[in-house]
Amino acid sequence: MRRTFYSGLLLVLWLASKIKAQSPCSSATTCNECYAIPNCAWCADRNFFPTKMRPRCEIRGILTSYCNVVEDIQSSTTLEENGLNSDNQISISSAKVYLRAGETQSLRVSVRPVLNFPIDFYFLLDSSSSLEDDLENIRRISQDISKFCS
Repeated sequence: MRRTFYSGLLLVLWLASKIKAQSPCSSATTCNECYAIPNCAWCADRNFFPTKMRPRCEIRGILTSYCNVVEDIQSSTTLEENGLNSDNQISISSAKVYLRAGETQSLRVSVRPVLNFPIDFYFLLDSSSSLEDDLENIRRISQDISKFCS
């Protein structure tokens, strides 16, 4: 009877170790490696000594059951929104997004053209005399465009 009990207990422990070994977090050996794996947290307790059954990097819900100091970096988004007005063409003027591995973030951005917005034209020409007539055409066309836009 005792032998059957110990055999069953040994089987349960062996199965538990195999299930535990399949955790995606347990392969990480540093906190940076741990944070790169989605949904994993790091045990930062200095008095904690990791074992195969209790690794430092584990899914947060499991890790809190045996670690006192759990570090779990969360994703964050900081937006500076100005809204659309006569001075700007886009609703978000600044965005800082920090994401954990495997996470996504959606941002809603509104864009509209502003009336009478300045336009810059740049023409690249060489300084040889061979393009002198082209330069005169560009000056004339530029003046026509300027009159049309104003």
